[in-house]
Amino acid sequence: MIKNAAKLLSTLALALAANTSLADESEQARSLCEQAQHYMEGSHGCKLSISKAVEHYRRAVEAGSAEAAYQLALLSLEGIGVELDVDAANKLLAQAADAGHPKALYELARSYANARGFMRDSARANEYYRLAAEAGYAPAQYQYGINLFSGNGCPTDVPAAMTWIGKAADAGEALACCSLAKAYYSGIGGLAQDRVKALSLFKYAAEKGVADAQYFCCLYLLEGRHVAKDEQEALRWLKAAASRKMPDALYLLGRCYIKGAGVTQDPDTGLYYLTQAAEKNHARACFDLFEIYRDGLADIKADAAKAQAYLGEAVNRGVPEALVVHAEKMLNNPLQREEGLSILRHAAAAGYLPAMDRLGCELLERVGEADKQSEGLYWLQTAADKNYVPAILSLADAWLNGKGCSGRESDGYALLEALAQSGQPDACFARACCKLRGTGTAQDIQGFLTAIEELDRAGYAKASFVLAQLALSGQFVPQDEARGFELLRKASAAGSEAAAIMLVECLAKGVGCEADPEEAARLLQSLGLKQLPDVTPELPELPETPEPAVEPAAVPVPAGDSAP
Repeated sequence: MIKNAAKLLSTLALALAANTSLADESEQARSLCEQAQHYMEGSHGCKLSISKAVEHYRRAVEAGSAEAAYQLALLSLEGIGVELDVDAANKLLAQAADAGHPKALYELARSYANARGFMRDSARANEYYRLAAEAGYAPAQYQYGINLFSGNGCPTDVPAAMTWIGKAADAGEALACCSLAKAYYSGIGGLAQDRVKALSLFKYAAEKGVADAQYFCCLYLLEGRHVAKDEQEALRWLKAAASRKMPDALYLLGRCYIKGAGVTQDPDTGLYYLTQAAEKNHARACFDLFEIYRDGLADIKADAAKAQAYLGEAVNRGVPEALVVHAEKMLNNPLQREEGLSILRHAAAAGYLPAMDRLGCELLERVGEADKQSEGLYWLQTAADKNYVPAILSLADAWLNGKGCSGRESDGYALLEALAQSGQPDACFARACCKLRGTGTAQDIQGFLTAIEELDRAGYAKASFVLAQLALSGQFVPQDEARGFELLRKASAAGSEAAAIMLVECLAKGVGCEADPEEAARLLQSLGLKQLPDVTPELPELPETPEPAVEPAAVPVPAGDSAP
């Protein structure tokens, strides 16, 4: 153990300045050390013998060989040929370091940095890294640069950090090349962004086996960024990085197998890699595993306990989607609603647009609480300003229906109009409903029907469902139960559960078709229902038709498919 580290550091600095080094060792010491190395390698006529190597290293140490002290220290750290003895190893490292041995300085720094035989001391470790770096040892130059960049054991000094990392990279240190590549990739550390230069450095480090660099090479090849797109070569690098247990690589490889992207789809293998990534604390992997165990996937059965455990991990790691899922559960419990809102605020403040939209909508439901409704409008406006379509639709709905505001119906319609011009189907549907009611614009029944028919032709389920109801009731269009029935089938096939429920009723009663109780029962079972809901919610009251010959009728619409 070192009794006076400060004195040693001073001695080392003087020794390095005076350029004292292994050159001061005796010829006998060097010869013994070389012979020890021959026994370790089984070369130069020496039969492989670790015991003889240790014997020669010890004699070389006694003769003053710093290299022998360093090599014997490494054996002591691993327990190879000698008893594993960290204290003895550190004494030998100190002896070699006292002679200015760069690698010994580096290993002594690691002992202090990693509490290997010493109390952890980042400042002292950094001093040894500095001495080894100044002696030209590339791994030490890299680590010293990293410490300067992060302020670990020393004041932060980014320019100096990049200088040392650059020196290590110039010397071929693979980790330094990877770190320098990341700096060029992102344009940090005072370096201008240069992804071409970054790619060159990543390639070098990847060939040397640096997992992070292999992962970045994969990304370049997947995207065809500054290099020809090559999915198979990308997969080769991805698997190489995953084999080194890099969390991001494990996660991406898992996703590839889940989706069948570049590989044969194999959910079980995908699950394996996602689990490996989660064990490496990969936050997104935890959320993906939650979804898999919540819903099940192929032969992977749903498992509520595992799903909840992975959701908890994802929440603890701040995955925005997980926060929203967690918040939703709390919003349904009056005793936890405020906590749920707090979680949504956290996710929204982190910039997660779906959280902004959900929070805004929830707060706008607080009728009579002007401050909360005002906050709700703020979050919707913030997300809408970032062109998040659901938030634009929610904000338009708030303005049209006077939620937290008044007199902004025309502004709400204008939002829908602008979004509908791009062909966004939800906006087109909501705009049609405005024409039907005359909200924010002049009432235009024919314009409503034209828009709904266009959406139906495009396969938009809500539009097909509305047309089905109109045809069944004869409201605004000639009554045609057969057409209404076929439109219900179309909407149901397109994913409208509300249409499927009404289709069951038509099949059971023979509305627009021959009664078929058996098919009705099968469809009801496929919906996970034992019987039809007792009460079917209705659309908001429709305006009276301008044609006096047609009586307006209430159109039943199950919850979830009502017009905004």
